[in-house]
Amino acid sequence: MGSSSEVPVLWELVRTARIAERWLAQAVGSAELTPTQFAVVACLGDTGELSKTELARSLRVRHQVMGPILRRMIDAGLVELTGLGGRGRRNVLRLTQAGHDALGHAQTAVVRASRPTSLGLTAREQVTLTRLLVQLRDALDDAELAQPTTRRNLQ
Repeated sequence: MGSSSEVPVLWELVRTARIAERWLAQAVGSAELTPTQFAVVACLGDTGELSKTELARSLRVRHQVMGPILRRMIDAGLVELTGLGGRGRRNVLRLTQAGHDALGHAQTAVVRASRPTSLGLTAREQVTLTRLLVQLRDALDDAELAQPTTRRNLQ
């Protein structure tokens, strides 16, 4: 696996994702968010409100993973849980004003960190890369949904 044409794309993607997550952590850290918290506030910012299950599904994580993350975010005043809750009653999460403020600050930092020149790309290369990453993510997601045991086998 010497030259870049010999490196399997999924392995290169994992290696790149690890570095990209560190860059994202630095950017959203300026808003005192972690990458996971940024994902939560960005998702809720887009949708308005979601149940814990809907949020986990949107972020492609297990429902159980969300509990501790959301408790910390509720304690920090970034999100709030509304509704009566309980068996058969829907609880929904939504951003507080502090959550909206953190999202705005973090989004500005992420956009700045994502500038083509910051990433060593031209504007055209960035557009192409983004399009290809979305295409790949959608294809992998579709393949995973078609084979429900895939997710268990990969973890």
